[in-house]
Amino acid sequence: MALFKRKKTADTSASDGSSAQENGKGEPKLSRDASGRLKPQSEPHPGEEPETGNPSGNVPRPPKQAPVTTALNPKIVQSVQLANTETSSYDLELATTPPEMMVGQVTGLAVQDAQNYMNAVMQIALAAQAVAIKKAAEGPVEEAKQIPFLTQIQGIVDHAVKVYGTVSETAGTSSKTVFSDLKSG
Repeated sequence: MALFKRKKTADTSASDGSSAQENGKGEPKLSRDASGRLKPQSEPHPGEEPETGNPSGNVPRPPKQAPVTTALNPKIVQSVQLANTETSSYDLELATTPPEMMVGQVTGLAVQDAQNYMNAVMQIALAAQAVAIKKAAEGPVEEAKQIPFLTQIQGIVDHAVKVYGTVSETAGTSSKTVFSDLKSG
């Protein structure tokens, strides 16, 4: 049992099963579209002559008509058509090329590494502060020794936060420059 049957046309007179889509040699009639892909040749409608300017003899078909949408809410149909038009107008802007993807990944990894460094320094600082507070709680003599240590810890944390900010800003600026260079050239 055949699932797909060819539609019989008036040209199907050959006994070997060749149809209107095959030429005299039993090969399908094919042509290439504007992008170079193979497609079946369309047959001219009865009573029409092929255009003389078209070397393949194909008659261009009229553009596809939109399906009848009278049963649908016109506002929804209009909304979908607007969304489709907007989306198709941003095709090239939405497409991401491999170099852009790599730049984005490198930028993200640099910022993530800086954040990991900052978090690690903060965890070390938190542990050091806990030890300093414990020693300070042991007596007034130990308390005086811990003040410079706590100041040093705060300086280390401040430096880690500055490193994170610098890396984030530099990575963002660099990736923006690379993206603009890729788009312009």
